[in-house]
Amino acid sequence: MSDIDLQPLVDADSDRLMAGKNREEPKPRPLPSPGTLHRRLFVGGTDDSSSLQDLFGENDEDNWEKPENRCGCGCSHPDCCQCCASPKLFAAIWAIVCALINTTIGYRVGILATIEKTFDMESKYTGIMYGGHDAGYLIMVLLVSYYGGKQGAHRPKWIAYGTMLIGISCVIFALPYFFMPRHVIEEGEEEIVCTPGKAQNTTDVENCKHAHSMNLFWYVMLTVATFMMGIGGAPALPLGTTYIDDHVTKESSPLYIGLALVLPNTGNPLGLLFSSFVLRYHVDFLFVGPSKIGIDYSDDRWIGAWWLGFLPLAAAFFFFSLPLCLFPKKMKKPHDVSLKETSRILPSRTERQYLADKSLFTTLGCLFTNSVYVLILLAIFVISAVRNGFATYIPKYLEIQFSITKANSSALKGIVVLPATLLGTLSSGVLMRLCKVSGRNSIQLLAWLFLVVAMAIIPGMFLYCEPVPIAGIMTEYGATASQSGRQPLSHANLQAECNKDCVCPREFSPVCGPDKIMYFNQCFAGCKDSLKTKYKDVMLYTDCSCIPPGKMKIRKEHHSGSVATNDCNSLRQCNKFIFFMIVLFVVAFVSFFAFTPVTTVVLRVVKQDESTLATGVIQFAVKAFGVAAPFLFGMAMDFTCIYFSNYCDAQGACLVYDIDWNRYLMLGIVTLGTLLGSILLFCAYIIHRSYREE
Repeated sequence: MSDIDLQPLVDADSDRLMAGKNREEPKPRPLPSPGTLHRRLFVGGTDDSSSLQDLFGENDEDNWEKPENRCGCGCSHPDCCQCCASPKLFAAIWAIVCALINTTIGYRVGILATIEKTFDMESKYTGIMYGGHDAGYLIMVLLVSYYGGKQGAHRPKWIAYGTMLIGISCVIFALPYFFMPRHVIEEGEEEIVCTPGKAQNTTDVENCKHAHSMNLFWYVMLTVATFMMGIGGAPALPLGTTYIDDHVTKESSPLYIGLALVLPNTGNPLGLLFSSFVLRYHVDFLFVGPSKIGIDYSDDRWIGAWWLGFLPLAAAFFFFSLPLCLFPKKMKKPHDVSLKETSRILPSRTERQYLADKSLFTTLGCLFTNSVYVLILLAIFVISAVRNGFATYIPKYLEIQFSITKANSSALKGIVVLPATLLGTLSSGVLMRLCKVSGRNSIQLLAWLFLVVAMAIIPGMFLYCEPVPIAGIMTEYGATASQSGRQPLSHANLQAECNKDCVCPREFSPVCGPDKIMYFNQCFAGCKDSLKTKYKDVMLYTDCSCIPPGKMKIRKEHHSGSVATNDCNSLRQCNKFIFFMIVLFVVAFVSFFAFTPVTTVVLRVVKQDESTLATGVIQFAVKAFGVAAPFLFGMAMDFTCIYFSNYCDAQGACLVYDIDWNRYLMLGIVTLGTLLGSILLFCAYIIHRSYREE
């Protein structure tokens, strides 16, 4: 912001204020917060004296008696409730609401792979669905930031209404389950063995068409619900941060915002842990007893209760939206704002009149001519896009690279990210407060932090577990594990000489033999009979024409002959995922450490009257690419797929991935994007330094 000589204006106006007042010893009145001075000046009257009377508090007592500036609802604003009009209390409730929003986002990430399996869809389609959240946010955030930042806007109520809308969206997201057919693995279904098949009849074709149309209907419903969640979440961050910033001192603002964002930043990992918990329950546990389910969550056919978590989340959103409605439009301002700080930010009368008439597009024009702000905007845009896009698929990435179950992959990410979030956000807020890091140095700090993130991701490209080769997809039938590689066959073909007489369903239910080769299911392994074991979740298949005779250990039992089992976990076990979790912790810690400096930098490199809109534009830019980021990362996932499901002659979810391509492509995109963001921040720092030197 340009320096303006305001002392003559202050002196002259102060003289006019004191003239004609018969007071021998006028008492000094406290100055209002710098976060609200622009509202009184920019939209005040053309008369200087009336403007400054309002500025220096001549009408403060009357203002606080207005119902809109008192805690309460409707016509009820009792005096006993006015002690609740506190920035601390608002920050606490706002933090809980933001945490719930992030918990919902984390929960949806945790159930992503289950959604793909339930509705048999490719990753790019779940990417579109999850991008609907950012699309809804994108549509609303600029309007909310601009109109919610105006003098007459009741920001707490705006946030409350959005919170209610998210609660409604959670209910809609859970609805499809109650109208879908049950997913029960009957005992007879486990015996998919090699028998002469029959052609698909007309009834099966009709069932296919009906199932496909219903899946499409549910997909649209889930996408709409996700879109509504984005709309509901739009007011929270831009209006909440500026509401706090307007009612605390400039020195305390970073600490308030940093501490208030500690809880929201834990929401994402808490959502992942929550999803891990509910996915251990079968999707139909309310209607089907455990004895009829026949499998556990480690089985590839398992579908967890993806819908369950949305119901308590909806109840929580409705509950916490109520106290937000009770907060006043404005609270009493802190009294420790110095005249030096006040005069530094006061514009001239000409500028006041100009700013009073500024439109949304004029204000946007001012922001986009601020080169430092634009570079920071681009940096945050790129970094957030690659980070959020990859974060959507981290649980699935762990499942692909380390053969971890869906429930455990969500839990692992949550367990690692949760402490990283707490430590990163807390230490960042405290450091910014104690060291009093300036806006310019904050930019430099951010540049170095994201450079560290980019470098930390590179070791992750070399961490994976060797995949078990799948006959007909990654290796020829009859080959041994030592003769097989990680690269897929040029033409996948599940049919071979050994199973040519078997007409097998394309249901992915992998089994493994003593040759350490995985087969698509027991039918494609040529198995003709099944045998139960003493382990409830383990089946043994015998007389398998595609599996050479050998000895197989199934937990503590040994079996000989041409056999296969659905217990394949022991074939792909390694400890490298521990090192990847360390990499993930470092990346998460540094990323969340940067969160408070990012928020502070945006508020400090723009003019005071542009801070709300500047925050909204940042969120707009992040969500703009956020709409496409999950879709693009989903396409990257699908690009590395080597075998899709093929239900009813329609391509569905990916079943087998090329883990090398998957690893290099996913982590490579994140590394390059983060590195580009770091370079942009260094450029912003250099330009900002040159401005200060001039």
